[in-house]
Amino acid sequence: MREEWEHVHTDYARPAHRPAPASLAESEGDWRRYLEDDTPNGWLIQHSAMAEALASGRPMYLLHTTKDIAAIRTSGELHVSTGCLVGALYCSPLVPQREGMRPHNLGAYLMQTKPDTTPMIFEVIPDAPIPTKGVDYLHLGAIHLRTYLRYRSFLTRAENDQLDHAVLAGLG
Repeated sequence: MREEWEHVHTDYARPAHRPAPASLAESEGDWRRYLEDDTPNGWLIQHSAMAEALASGRPMYLLHTTKDIAAIRTSGELHVSTGCLVGALYCSPLVPQREGMRPHNLGAYLMQTKPDTTPMIFEVIPDAPIPTKGVDYLHLGAIHLRTYLRYRSFLTRAENDQLDHAVLAGLG
């Protein structure tokens, strides 16, 4: 299982040396070039606000929204997300402007559409520039399949049939 997770982690600063999924690309480098050069917004893999802030080594500010700030204050703990976010504490970078800080894309969307949430701002001061590393969600297939098989019994028959239909329709 550990090997599956190692396969998912990606260092965007240097090419990975792992087998590419069959028929998607000849090599990991070919796959990376395709993602960065031939997909909409692929350039963001290397040149996003978050990647640039991490690589700069300067302090950065992150926005997190929560529905239950009182529970966080009481416990002093933040809990990571599960499921598709793979155990992440999802934050959006704050972009410095002359007037102050502006939430970047998803953060701005959440602030506009989720008025019942409370924003939390984290200041992160790295010791040095940080290589841009992350999770390559395209390599999570085996992990998601194992999770689905383990918890499939929690689905109703109708939910399972709906999921089976959606998967088969997506393959066609």
